[in-house]
Amino acid sequence: DSLQRALIMMRLPGIAERLASRISRPLMVLKTRDARVLSTVSTPVESAPQRTILKARADYHELPKRHIILADSDPKNHRPGDEGKIFKLDKEELKKIFPESLAGGLQSILFGRRRPPPVKYRENWLETVLKDHPGIVVRKQATFLMSAMSCWAIEGVKNGAPRIKNPGLLLDGAPGTGKSTILNHCVHWARSRGDWIVIFIPDASFYVEGNGFFQREGEQGERILQASFAQDLLEAIVQTNRDKLAQLPTEGFLARDGAATVAEAIDQLVAHNIVQREELAMRTFQAVHAALAAQTRFPLLIAIDEINALCGVSKYRTLEMEPIPARNVVLAELLGRFADANLARGVVIGAATRTGQYQNVPLPPFGNRKPLQVAGFSREELETY
Repeated sequence: DSLQRALIMMRLPGIAERLASRISRPLMVLKTRDARVLSTVSTPVESAPQRTILKARADYHELPKRHIILADSDPKNHRPGDEGKIFKLDKEELKKIFPESLAGGLQSILFGRRRPPPVKYRENWLETVLKDHPGIVVRKQATFLMSAMSCWAIEGVKNGAPRIKNPGLLLDGAPGTGKSTILNHCVHWARSRGDWIVIFIPDASFYVEGNGFFQREGEQGERILQASFAQDLLEAIVQTNRDKLAQLPTEGFLARDGAATVAEAIDQLVAHNIVQREELAMRTFQAVHAALAAQTRFPLLIAIDEINALCGVSKYRTLEMEPIPARNVVLAELLGRFADANLARGVVIGAATRTGQYQNVPLPPFGNRKPLQVAGFSREELETY
């Protein structure tokens, strides 16, 4: 009986019916004042066809059937009140909107490993996925953030002095509550609007885990430079924001080769040979970082998942085999600077990681602002799930 009840609640009536044909008591649905419950009666049944189970329909004596309510297919139209609706995702569109990859477990669910190994079947890794028709639940925290960003984007515009005073928000909560998915949703929303410069870091911990090639500085090699990672970040930034970076003038180091805009400066870096790129990538990233922090032409969104990993201890070691703090990894230090609330017209939305090596690392101070706590799904959010 317990197994039959579970099967009905899981909406597997076919299996439950076959199970009912092997016992002499059918399941009946009784209604109480508070909830519909499943119970058994001892009425014997003479033949197998008579041993049926009441199916879930919108009848007074039957379990109600839930219907999925879809959110607008364009995330820029999502508003408070959409929480609980299902936002269907197009995988081909996601590849274009998120060239950096998605944050959190959604990447592995939809596309497999974030950085697939260099094997002969690498070309087919996107096709070996678990779901062909993905979607996410619109969370209350996501609609709150998108509503806030709509206001921040026009702050000071009428006065001719656009500036965002609020430095942004950080997301915290237990593992699996949806922090990374909320971050993905906000990035998708901002890029679909078209008026934001968006820098998205889906896995900040990657830069402090001892991956890839690197160079050392300092007497004990305590400062880590990651030129190849800096170049990858710059290419992703210009790929998703080219039209806006083409309107930002250069100065100082970015204008050294005659580049008139930030987009041209990054293109010049990519056009260099590998030796020159290794020499110039870190300085170019530092200059682009400074240019974006100072500009006021466009609202700027810095979205960083696993942001607290930038405040911990890296897996790199000095020449004396002493652990190197994340702040001594130059790329991680530059990303962490975005959270220092020194952006002229920008906000930071960061999500903490509460699993793995950095699960107990606190979030950055962020102006002593309390993080937005993300709890599990609420009853309202699950109404149409």
